[in-house]
Amino acid sequence: MVDQNVISTGRIAESDAHLNDDAPGDVRFDRIATAAIIIMASIAGMVACIRFVFSTPATVFDAELPVILVLLAMAATFKAWMNSRRQISTLDRKTAVLRESEARYRGLVDSQGDIIIRRTATGTLTFANGAFADAFGPVGENELGRRFRLNVIEGARAMRPDAQYEQLVETAHGPRWFLWDDSTISGSNGRTLEIQTVGRDITQQKQVLADLEQAKEQAEAANRAKSMFLATMSHEIRTPMNGVIGMSDLLMDTKLTKEQQSYARAIQTSGQSLLSIIDEILDFSKIEAGKLTLQPAPFGLAEMVEGVVELLAPRAHAKDIEIGGFVDPAVPEAVLADEMRLRQVLLNLIGNAIKFTEIGGVKISIDRVSSAGRPKINSVSLRVTVSDTGIGMKPDQVSHVFEEFCQADSTPSRKYGGTGLGLSISRRLLQLMDSDLTVETVEGEGTAFQFDLDLELPGPEKSEPKAKKRFEGELFWVLSDRAVSAEILRRYLEAYGAEVAVMQRLPVSRKAEAGGRPGAVIWDYDCWEGHRKRRTGLAASARHYVLITPERRRDLHGRKGRTFDGYLLNPLRRASMLTLLSGGGTGDRGSAHHVSGVSPAAASSELRPMQILLAEDNDINAMLARSLLEREGHVVHRVGNGREAVAAVEAAIGAGDGGRCKVAGIDLILMDMQMPEMDGLQASREIRRIEAGMGLRQGESTPIVALTANAMDEHHDDCLAAGMNGYLAKPFDREDLADVLQRWSTKSTSH
Repeated sequence: MVDQNVISTGRIAESDAHLNDDAPGDVRFDRIATAAIIIMASIAGMVACIRFVFSTPATVFDAELPVILVLLAMAATFKAWMNSRRQISTLDRKTAVLRESEARYRGLVDSQGDIIIRRTATGTLTFANGAFADAFGPVGENELGRRFRLNVIEGARAMRPDAQYEQLVETAHGPRWFLWDDSTISGSNGRTLEIQTVGRDITQQKQVLADLEQAKEQAEAANRAKSMFLATMSHEIRTPMNGVIGMSDLLMDTKLTKEQQSYARAIQTSGQSLLSIIDEILDFSKIEAGKLTLQPAPFGLAEMVEGVVELLAPRAHAKDIEIGGFVDPAVPEAVLADEMRLRQVLLNLIGNAIKFTEIGGVKISIDRVSSAGRPKINSVSLRVTVSDTGIGMKPDQVSHVFEEFCQADSTPSRKYGGTGLGLSISRRLLQLMDSDLTVETVEGEGTAFQFDLDLELPGPEKSEPKAKKRFEGELFWVLSDRAVSAEILRRYLEAYGAEVAVMQRLPVSRKAEAGGRPGAVIWDYDCWEGHRKRRTGLAASARHYVLITPERRRDLHGRKGRTFDGYLLNPLRRASMLTLLSGGGTGDRGSAHHVSGVSPAAASSELRPMQILLAEDNDINAMLARSLLEREGHVVHRVGNGREAVAAVEAAIGAGDGGRCKVAGIDLILMDMQMPEMDGLQASREIRRIEAGMGLRQGESTPIVALTANAMDEHHDDCLAAGMNGYLAKPFDREDLADVLQRWSTKSTSH
């Protein structure tokens, strides 16, 4: 569409170009007048010439002279009149053009949706367009030349040149919001001639902003309600789950028949499965509500990955499939990230792989890669891959694999259970870590999930060139028909400089040793047993090690003869492998390289008896906690709410000797968070107030550990702000409780 302003401007310019052009009638008149003047001047000249040629008497010339003068005067007068007429005609045309231009300008200004007015420096109105008349009423000649003021209801009242401001003003159509834009019009001497004001009706925009603000407040209120719902549901669901799982654990420690043990084990397994589903739903809800945040902290990546693999190994071995993990030795020992959330992602991916794999195995590998973008200072780029040899997916299933509550097989006859949230939650968590989860799959062959991470390091990276050359020049044989463990062994040994030959069975002849005799042979246990007759004398000078799963380690007990140098547990731990293969074992044939440790439960049994105040309103959870504590020899005083807990502390103070080391008679307070009359936070604040009145310094107060089923991260901060020292989430088991007792018993004995 052609701009009408351009057309109008062009027309005005065209009119100005022809202002000095004569009309056709004027041209003809001008020609006749010029001819008449020429004729009269010619006649006068002819008369003078005749007088001169024919020597006309002076008397005759005296009579002719007035005639000549009259003719010349008439010609001059006629010429002057002709010029005046031409000027008047030109002025008339210019006036018409100016009127047309003003009409066009008025039309353009009036057609604008914005209000346009002009005022003098004193506020006198000199111009107003049609939009102004539509908003505030017609403007006549009487209004122009008078001071103009708006009836301002709200907003800035002072108008200053070259400024923008908003006002709610009274108009002929009711109150309306306007955005005013003032600008000055100056003369050639720089003095302000007028102030032009352009006003735009922004009432609709204001209403939209108000609606958006209201929607935002409603969304925030909904999020607060959702968060409160999550906290409530977390407490209401996890509290009875604590009783179910804990009591089934206690039941299994009693004398039961085999049938009863199977029932109790089924209760515990079902409870753990239900808790896993609940956690997934709560995590998804927290992500949706924007309540899930990352908490980076330094941790050992290789140790965490190996712990996840070992945790899931029994599930994989129960299906007779392999599981293993490889962490590139080039990856720094410690990284800075949210360990709990990264572990959750790996648990989801590896657990999912195990569920959909029937033959073969599951492998996780973490490799150091070059940064795709600009590398950060003191950081490392990693690529994490979780692959399996499972059922794979069809192309149409891949497009929906990350959707919430979506599963590859959603029919009533589906073989694999679950909520369909694990992959969705994993991807959301990785997006919080500035990463993303991708998938490659072939139906019937397997699936690989992959993501990249750029992680900061807690300190300067340490290089260990000697460690990477640990097995340089050595030859290792790996005899195994299990692809996952063989591949992981090969990658680790080659990373440390070794030459590795992987084979599924012993060579038919000794020609295999032509390439060099191996310094060590690592056997899969089944391969070791299957080659019992043929292995005699093979690589006699080499060290022999067996790779075996924890479930089959008992097969080694009672073995006759010392036939191998040691064994490695599968899934493999890198540190154990390096220690054993470097000669760090005992050296006894048939013995295992083993690093002893003490479990938290065993450590807690060696603690001195503690006086523990248990504030718990739920009878089942109180029974569970009391049973676990009293089994370890501790004395438990149970109260049913926060007010009773405060009263128990006050009573202990009254019965004590006023010592400056904790409240006399109480070594530890286990405080439930949600209780009637007074909750755990209120009770903790009151206890700290009482202790402050006793003059106890920081570190001398009685430890208070929160018992809570709340799944929200900020709840931990609330506990610390209330003066609590620790946090124990429900459902907890004896190991979790033992950790707490071990920690605070050590603290208490130092006073």
